[in-house]
Amino acid sequence: MNSKLAIGLGVGIAAYVNPTITTIPVYGSINYSLANKRSTPYFYGNVGYSFATTRHTNGGLLSEIGTGWKFGLGRKSHLGPEIGYRYQEYNYEFIDSSYGNIGGHLNSLSIGIVFTF
Repeated sequence: MNSKLAIGLGVGIAAYVNPTITTIPVYGSINYSLANKRSTPYFYGNVGYSFATTRHTNGGLLSEIGTGWKFGLGRKSHLGPEIGYRYQEYNYEFIDSSYGNIGGHLNSLSIGIVFTF
């Protein structure tokens, strides 16, 4: 396999402001580094499911694409910033059954720090 290509699993935490939702995303990830160096830019894509931590809220499908820069910490560990576009589905469950459920999705800019090992 190409050493510039990496496939893995990830978990994180994401906070949204409007609507106020905090989720724990669990996802599969694919990364492509531009060079075989300890410090290099890369592109990534993630797909998975986010679990909402807010009461009466359900998470949903998560997908994300973006770019980042990894800095080598050890033989196989890296740390670095990422920026991307994220699509997140969610669903509110109302206690009063006359309202039912309201679902939607969020399109957002994602900014983060990533640690890989």
